[in-house]
Amino acid sequence: MKLYSTRNTNLEQTPWQALIQPMAPDGGLWMFNEFPLVPWETWINLPFEVIVYEILSIVFPELDIDKDFIHKAYAQFEQPEIVPSIFRKHQIVELYHGPSAAFKDIALSVLPELSHRAFIKSGTRVVPHILTATSGDTGSAALMGFKDSVFPITVFYPQVGISSIQRRQMTTIDAKGVKVYGIEGNFDDAQAVVKHLFRNDKNHHYGSANSINIGRLIPQLAYYFKAYGDAIKHHRIQKGEALSFSIPSGNFGNAFAGYCAYRMGLPIKHLIIASNANDVLTEFFTQGRYNRRREFLHTQSPSMDILVSSNLERLLFLEADDKHVSKYMHELDHEGAYLIDPDLLNRIQSRFKAYRIDEALTSQTIQTVYDEEQVLLDPHTAVAWAAAERYQIEYPNQAIAVLATASAYKFPRSVLNALKALPSEDDFTAMVELSKLTGIPIPRALRSLEDLPEIHTQILSIAQAKELK
Repeated sequence: MKLYSTRNTNLEQTPWQALIQPMAPDGGLWMFNEFPLVPWETWINLPFEVIVYEILSIVFPELDIDKDFIHKAYAQFEQPEIVPSIFRKHQIVELYHGPSAAFKDIALSVLPELSHRAFIKSGTRVVPHILTATSGDTGSAALMGFKDSVFPITVFYPQVGISSIQRRQMTTIDAKGVKVYGIEGNFDDAQAVVKHLFRNDKNHHYGSANSINIGRLIPQLAYYFKAYGDAIKHHRIQKGEALSFSIPSGNFGNAFAGYCAYRMGLPIKHLIIASNANDVLTEFFTQGRYNRRREFLHTQSPSMDILVSSNLERLLFLEADDKHVSKYMHELDHEGAYLIDPDLLNRIQSRFKAYRIDEALTSQTIQTVYDEEQVLLDPHTAVAWAAAERYQIEYPNQAIAVLATASAYKFPRSVLNALKALPSEDDFTAMVELSKLTGIPIPRALRSLEDLPEIHTQILSIAQAKELK
């Protein structure tokens, strides 16, 4: 299998090489131009770890993938099933049982070992330095995954907007080769810093734990196949019948992984893009216009507070071609917006639906789902549930799986407020109060966080961050 730059197909790379050289020299992202069809029917009853093994073996055959390393990667998950589904009005796919209590753990638990195998195979003597921008969850998951690896790692997070729990998950990590910096700006600024450092990296010294790295995307395909099999087992669909997925969407990596699963043969009716008030993706999927020239809003779902969704160019590459992507990305860089042609929009809309969910409806959804379904949603998952409800008005008989991307305990004040409980002054008091109110245990990954000292306290301007070596 070959990967090509989304902006110039004359530039190509093998998947294993892209693990340690994650961006193309022209600033594009590495992407397949076609997908193998997989025997998904035979995966329906497989454990999640085995599905991961099957997918990684197809994409990275040169790395001699073995089940033992995958088993070790997921040993820290609190749920033996790794990604269980629960069934209420909609199927809820729980992706937050890993060491950082968010869905990013699924891929970032295996990416360090994949990267290490690729590094050894490359024969290079220069150990790549992992650069990561985070809107709240990627940073902690990347640090958990890479802190004991051979790779040094630097994480940039926005100083304002993330929860104190998200911040402390990063700033309390005490390990050799780990650096964590706050950025005077938002996630898009942090992501721009990482891309700037990559563009000026002539010697390939940098790797990435963001979803610009194809190694972040590929493991995520597995939970779409697992969720589909669970839907069959619980009689929500028949084998071969299409399932729709509602996905909290910011940088578009999670939803794009679902699109890749569809291209590999999984019967998916629609991928539902659930946006918060930063609705740049919903505008794109409904109108065909991508416009980042708008106010950046801080919401109670901060991991979706993003205006530049990097993975969208991979979708455009597959539905159009590299020339269109190059044109659109040039317009985005220089004018802040681009408009795709109607035929391309129609093709994309055949597989994607999109909805904007405001703050009031997010809070209302948390309360309603807890009262009626006895399920505690975090704000991001609440956005996806609310989008699923709107989608079902248009498609009343369609089965829907909602991706639950984070534990509610990462955002306890927002959740308590939605449940009309007394507001708490800090997240850690709120965690305890939320557990008392609901009887749901605090995840192991978050229980002792308050007692750990914050080691990484430096805040950088964007200019300072771009000068780091």
